[in-house]
Amino acid sequence: MKKITILISMLLMALCWAYGQNHVPGYMPHTKRGELPPAWIKNKVTDAQYDSLAMLSKYYWVNYDYFKQRNLTKERISTYVSGIKRLLSEENLKQIKQLKDAPNYYDSYPETAFLKPFMVSPNADGSKQMKYIVYSEIDGYDAHVMVEVRVNKNKNGNIVFSNFRLIPYSVSGLKVEIDNMNFKSENRPSYPIVYEGVYDMQSLVSAFSICGLLKYEDAKGYNHTELAQRSFYLLTE
Repeated sequence: MKKITILISMLLMALCWAYGQNHVPGYMPHTKRGELPPAWIKNKVTDAQYDSLAMLSKYYWVNYDYFKQRNLTKERISTYVSGIKRLLSEENLKQIKQLKDAPNYYDSYPETAFLKPFMVSPNADGSKQMKYIVYSEIDGYDAHVMVEVRVNKNKNGNIVFSNFRLIPYSVSGLKVEIDNMNFKSENRPSYPIVYEGVYDMQSLVSAFSICGLLKYEDAKGYNHTELAQRSFYLLTE
């Protein structure tokens, strides 16, 4: 059992950051190909939109966590479904049908967020310790992932982020754990790094992402596990 656990952990770390792969061994949020979308989605979409989702499920293993987001608008749902229609065009279906012998995953996660500090405390050297809530459990439980980072300025006045630390967090004191949670900087062309860890805050903000498992025990003692994956920008004020 110990060897299996180690193997799953290694696979998680490798797959979580692989481009185009968002599933994690040991936790499967997807419905299998051919299964209908879960019934609770009918409370969030129109009949025509549900039919589009059912067509998507015919060809893909689908993660429907997108529809559990807080404040999900009708406009965003419409955009999501429009993407499905383009994906399932007649031309694309010819290629999709060739993949029927292997699981083909369809994932969609919450949009990249701009995050303000949740807590700020000064250090003796003039820098600040800032804590950000970077992920909250998607079903509304009080279980979160927090990033603590040291923030100061270099001689050119640029903001420097250092000493990142991931922290499981619950306001009410629920038992929360993070398993194989990875944190990385996103080196995106539109957000160029001046040099490692230093960003020009006059026109840029820092882009980061996390990926891993969030585990927690709710107030009734039931255990939950979900994939926590999010990209975000850290604002300093």
